[in-house]
Amino acid sequence: MSMLCSHTWHPYDAPPAGGWGSNDVFDRCDVCGVVRTVSMDPPSAPIYDERAYLNHSDHFTEDGIPKCRSYMGSRLPPLLLGGFDKPHGCHRLLQIGPGIGQMTHTLAAWGWRVECCEVGEWAAHYLSEAYPTVAVHRADWMQWELPRQYDAITGNHVLEHFRDAERALLKMADALTEGGKLYLELPAQILDDGASNEHAWPAGLHNHDHWWHFSERTLRTWLHNAGLVDIAFANTVRANEGGKLMDYHVVARRA
Repeated sequence: MSMLCSHTWHPYDAPPAGGWGSNDVFDRCDVCGVVRTVSMDPPSAPIYDERAYLNHSDHFTEDGIPKCRSYMGSRLPPLLLGGFDKPHGCHRLLQIGPGIGQMTHTLAAWGWRVECCEVGEWAAHYLSEAYPTVAVHRADWMQWELPRQYDAITGNHVLEHFRDAERALLKMADALTEGGKLYLELPAQILDDGASNEHAWPAGLHNHDHWWHFSERTLRTWLHNAGLVDIAFANTVRANEGGKLMDYHVVARRA
């Protein structure tokens, strides 16, 4: 039995866009609705630490300054819904996989004592230089020994990258203090009826850096089984994507 769901797997057909990944294989769970990538062809090629990718104009201005304002546009509603603008406890907030830290400035301005767990060498170095008051831990989340629990945790487009997403989520839940809040953003690739939302990514499920594909039903099931409560969604669209639903934004609290 799995940690967050007693899975029942069946083959899932997801035709690729443009022929890319035509040999990819997927399964879908009848119980929680999650879709997992069984195999990729060509194999996965992580992009989290490629400087050329991070330096793309979508992320930085010509002067090398992160475009935090546009990035935060779709993140503010769920963060406000979850009360992230009102730090609690010891005000310790952990960002998992923040990349270049486009949310970091806002979270710190709200009064959080921000720490980052970032696996990418270049990104971790950038965070350390850009945010001298932020503690940056260059580490793989799955291997990292946490120094403490946190009053809040954020993970933007992180969970889908873990080969063992269930264990990664359980670790997030365990890392929260009592009453601690979790915020996750994930591609809205699967709808609750099992259909693939091709608006979530140009290649649908055929993204060779994503191992898991979530629906709202999946997230509710997993978060509930991880012991979290007050689960709420504030799904927003990316303005530059023509008003399409691209991402799920979910907040939850440890009881």
